Amino acid sequence: MPSVKSMSTTYTSVGAEQPERIGLVRQLGVDTGYVLLGFPLAVLSFSVLVAGFSAGLGALVVVLGVPILAGTLIVARFFADIERLRIPAVLRRPLIRPTYRAPEPGAGFWKKIVTPLAQSQFWLDLTYGIVHFPIAVVTFSIVVSWWATAIGGTLSIAWDWSIPRSPDNTSLAQLIGLGDSAFARIGFQTATGLVCLVSLPFVVRGCALLSAGFSRLLLTGVAEMRQTITVLT
Repeated sequence: MPSVKSMSTTYTSVGAEQPERIGLVRQLGVDTGYVLLGFPLAVLSFSVLVAGFSAGLGALVVVLGVPILAGTLIVARFFADIERLRIPAVLRRPLIRPTYRAPEPGAGFWKKIVTPLAQSQFWLDLTYGIVHFPIAVVTFSIVVSWWATAIGGTLSIAWDWSIPRSPDNTSLAQLIGLGDSAFARIGFQTATGLVCLVSLPFVVRGCALLSAGFSRLLLTGVAEMRQTITVLT
């Protein structure tokens, strides 16, 4: 497990230029792409890291678990680095990356193996790769649903006629007391779509900020704090 020393001495930051502010529509595209791509990345990282961490813990009794855990932490760093490259465009902040301590020159095999295990940022990367999964699922579901409602609802006049109707069907317009006429049905669907369309940039922005903010907390938070302390001293 990481020591107090490793937590206080192994972090530096790598700065980049401040991302430029962009328009509302372009930011919507950036935020949408961030959330949509984040879902498959979260699924992949969660699957790989949970499997590796579980296998490593299970094999600790025969020592084989140590290199498995070390390898899992290195894979976690890979996924963490991908996310660090993605969040500046969402948070509009410069890229910050902690420096991972490399094994000492001439270090033996086991020393190289256990080096990641003694660094807290590796464990934070692993925690991110596992815990971020439910956040990615929720934000992905909201963004996809909002986009679908905004587009489908607004354009309902173009496709409503193609939906087969039967006496047993009950539309949402009918459920809220607007009747089951085509005018009421299309009007309600269009109004719902327009509400989602107007609120789309803000809902997607909120989802992107939630996901990226969590990523920043675990992946760059310590490096940012160390950078601030260095500047102040």
